[in-house]
Amino acid sequence: MAEFFIEDKDLASLKGKVVIITGGSSGIGLASVDTFLSLGASVVNGDIQPRAEQPAGAYTFVETNVSVWADLVALFKKAKETYGRIDHVFANAGVGPRTDYLATEVDDNGDLKEPSSLLLDISLKGVINTATLAINYLRQQPEGGSIVINGSSTALQRLRAVDYATAKHGVLGFGRGLVPALQAANLPIRVNLLAPAWTDSSVLPNLKAMLDSIGVEVQPASVVARAAAFLMVDTSRNGHVVYIQRGRYTEIEEAVLLPAFQSILGDDYPSEDEVLQRLHDAAVAAAAAAPAAEAEA
Repeated sequence: MAEFFIEDKDLASLKGKVVIITGGSSGIGLASVDTFLSLGASVVNGDIQPRAEQPAGAYTFVETNVSVWADLVALFKKAKETYGRIDHVFANAGVGPRTDYLATEVDDNGDLKEPSSLLLDISLKGVINTATLAINYLRQQPEGGSIVINGSSTALQRLRAVDYATAKHGVLGFGRGLVPALQAANLPIRVNLLAPAWTDSSVLPNLKAMLDSIGVEVQPASVVARAAAFLMVDTSRNGHVVYIQRGRYTEIEEAVLLPAFQSILGDDYPSEDEVLQRLHDAAVAAAAAAPAAEAEA
């Protein structure tokens, strides 16, 4: 396991950078805003409601529903207009479990009611759209930038909160898929993911008190915030998944997930992404050869 440590000096280079965060008015997002500001960054927070107190520092709030594309567009426009650039984006906004796929409630016709997609709209589609806009803005700068996605340790296991698990599995797959796509496009944009275990946040009401009562240790939101800042400033990290439990940081993508799949795949068979690259290269070669063949004919 690739455990690592974060010291204050490791985060110093966030000073002067411009960071967009979604869901920065509570929980992990709130702790992240405070952490980024304390490090000297300018922060633009997109959330459905402002935080209780205005923080000190270069801070801008933009009312944003991440499930609404126009709201996200306005968030990024405001950040660029206010600070002239965007260096890092933390796709953090999310909500707690709320859909029962075993429900038997019916409508007036006696038909089963459709399950709510609210969590998926916020915690999955919202992350995807936030990252998509981030790529659009970061690619306009020669030095690019980085995207950090706040996932969950629930993406690594079975979880009976099905809508929450689905969203977190989805953002894990989305973030992992972006890495080779950006590399193939030669865009200088890094993507990293966080996978925190139980954290003092607003995912469930009174979460810390409830978990304390059953003897489950809860880590403060600030430790996740520090990991987000670290992934922004450490330019050597790209495509990493950082598991965070009890304030300990462990990189698991390159240390665990990819090696585990490679052991299943074997050394004599290509990965799916390698196959896609080969197909792309073959198509390019065929397109280049076509004019020459036509000329000879």
